[in-house]
Amino acid sequence: MPAREPLFTHTDSQGDLEVTTVYVPSRHGARPSRRVTRSAAAGDAVPAAVIVPEDSARQVLLLLHRARAKGVQRVSEPALRKTISSAATGATTAGTPAAGRPGTLAIIDSLIAKGVLERHENLDRQGNVRNSFLMVTPGGDDILESLFGPIVRDSLAELAQRLEEHLRACRRPEIAALLARQAELIRSGRVPALELGDGGSIVFAPRQDNSSYAKIVDFFGFIGSRPPGEVLDYKEISGRLFAGEKDSVKYLEGLRPRIAAVAESEIGLSLEDLGVAGTHLLYWVPYHGDLRPDGAVIWGEAPAISTRDIRRVRRFATTATILVLVENRAALDYLAGSGVGAGGWLVICTDGMPKLGMYEMLNRVEHLESMTILTWTDWDIGGLKITENLLAHLPAGVTSVVPHPMLQGRKVEVPGSYMAHRDSRVRVLAEGISRYGEVYQEESLSLLANGHGFLSTPTHQ
Repeated sequence: MPAREPLFTHTDSQGDLEVTTVYVPSRHGARPSRRVTRSAAAGDAVPAAVIVPEDSARQVLLLLHRARAKGVQRVSEPALRKTISSAATGATTAGTPAAGRPGTLAIIDSLIAKGVLERHENLDRQGNVRNSFLMVTPGGDDILESLFGPIVRDSLAELAQRLEEHLRACRRPEIAALLARQAELIRSGRVPALELGDGGSIVFAPRQDNSSYAKIVDFFGFIGSRPPGEVLDYKEISGRLFAGEKDSVKYLEGLRPRIAAVAESEIGLSLEDLGVAGTHLLYWVPYHGDLRPDGAVIWGEAPAISTRDIRRVRRFATTATILVLVENRAALDYLAGSGVGAGGWLVICTDGMPKLGMYEMLNRVEHLESMTILTWTDWDIGGLKITENLLAHLPAGVTSVVPHPMLQGRKVEVPGSYMAHRDSRVRVLAEGISRYGEVYQEESLSLLANGHGFLSTPTHQ
């Protein structure tokens, strides 16, 4: 869509700064934006030598250089200022200077006045700033290159450079050893990889700037640069690493188990031992039946155990002979009310897609391989995904899937990948959903009450 022609612009000079406000038409009237640059009358960008003596300015430039190396064209100004403020010794809130130290806003305004940065602001109709971004000018590119060297575009060379930067800033020998091993792999011509334990590893993927390997290296590089003994929250680390990106605190969410595995396999310490808090999200796994963590009995007809407690348990004892994994608590509540636990059943609720903690618990259940296992989800696309996930983690020879109750539900198109799935149990479930439609677990509870019996006599498919 072509850019709309502005209705009008207004330019104002404020010392070495030039402020240009642009109004463009929109459905709700004129929409203003503002651009703050070095004044044309002030000449070209200030040489790097003039900027270097200011430590606070150099820190900002280093952050911008790293963002530029990742291909980031613009960064969020509030996020950048927060990062600078948090890292500065004795800093209070963003924009507020500590004793003898310029505020973050003054630092950025100074870099704009020197021609290194431009500020781009979106305004509301009253002229208030809605969001603000910073971009490096062409002159700023030259300054960053003179200070930190050119950006290396070759993936392995760039990774080697990144590892060397992390090693120079590293204050913790156990993390420095990890980084040094990765750097040595590159120098020796081998493909760098991080061990996960159990024979697994994460291999560096060339020309993928956002690869899991690169993110994990940056994670350990960051915590290695912090003072020993400092405790940081997992999400805080993510926010610092990806400052300026949308939902920056969520960038490392999918890597929690792998980062924890790398710490234990490569360093020999847990993330908690390395000063990372909030590594494991707290979830509750509700169940019904005989399940005794390390032999202890938990009171209640349908109690729950937290993922934090699961990690501390060595084994789960049980006399149950049938394990039923249900998707939601309505099914758990029904089965608990029916008293199936007294009949040798152990019912565990996945609460949607299973969490890692639930699988950790199942791995410690005694005699799991000799139990009859059933997966019972909603008969819909979400249930298919959950079933596929469960079957990939459970013993194949003893695990069955509760078939479609053959009630007529809402018609849905089942993806062909499920209709042609390599696991026949997933295929049968997909065919039932395709033929009869989507049905929720709650809609089939009456079948149990009326003696339909599709749970009472499980058969392996």
